Amino acid sequence: MPLLRSALISLSHNRILQDAIVRVPVTRRMARRFIAGEKLEEAIAAVLDLNDRGMFATLDHLGESVTSEAEAAAAADDYLLALEALKAAGANCNVSVKLTQMGLDLCDDFCYENFRRVVGRAAELGNFVRVDMEGSPLTERTLALYRRLRSEFDNVGIVIQAICTAARLTWTP
Repeated sequence: MPLLRSALISLSHNRILQDAIVRVPVTRRMARRFIAGEKLEEAIAAVLDLNDRGMFATLDHLGESVTSEAEAAAAADDYLLALEALKAAGANCNVSVKLTQMGLDLCDDFCYENFRRVVGRAAELGNFVRVDMEGSPLTERTLALYRRLRSEFDNVGIVIQAICTAARLTWTP
């Protein structure tokens, strides 16, 4: 499974492949089931549509396993923009973040400070941030960073994934 995961992550960074997927009608329809939009405005519109139908949403900016601090900082900046846009739109939606997108593969302290910007701004805006659990090798570090943030902020929770028929459990102590 790690080989398949690595291959899929590698493919997700391939801009040519991404462009091809959204241009081909069959793959575009399949991707739309899981991806609300290619632009923040499209995602916000999808969230508002869900809200109009009585549903709450969690927004996830695709990407993980960044390879530089600049990429990680840019990802955090994208989340800051999303939080501002959600607030401005009056959307009933929080955000979900992968710590490898915030720089976990680079340095735990850098990741913490980078992600802290997102959680702090979300707190100021009255929003909530979920930390997505990633692969097993990252579990302890993810939990440690989560606990560190949780000691300072009450608007952060962690998503614990379990193998079962159809459930994704979210836990916030």
